[in-house]
Amino acid sequence: MIFKWTIENNILFNDSKFQLLRNGSNQENLRSTSFLTNDKQVIPTSTHVKCLGVHLSEDGTFKYHIKETVNKARRMAGWVLRTFYSREEDCMLTLWRALIQPKLDYCCQLWSAHKAVDIQALESVQRAYTRQIRGLEDVPY
Repeated sequence: MIFKWTIENNILFNDSKFQLLRNGSNQENLRSTSFLTNDKQVIPTSTHVKCLGVHLSEDGTFKYHIKETVNKARRMAGWVLRTFYSREEDCMLTLWRALIQPKLDYCCQLWSAHKAVDIQALESVQRAYTRQIRGLEDVPY
């Protein structure tokens, strides 16, 4: 159906970028079926796909995305702490808002962490960062 539309509109898809994400309760059906590109190549199965910067796992959760988001934010926080000598509150909070928080907040309305484990992982980045700010080392959360 979609390939007919592409031919009619003179559009080419990059077959190497196709990913197949399987979900359902019938495991036999999921394993036995395959989908083909317009060139009759089998589309590879993935455990998660990334679309517009958000990872979706085959089980319909955003667990992998949250893990990747936490890792990106930790890397950025580490870079900030290595690069900037000042530990003054106003400087550090400005850097947090400009460089780290956007990584944690991107598209959060979609993947909204609701499990305690995921929330703790996301908050651990903020805890570790604010511990480095002069005057906020011993603030309880």
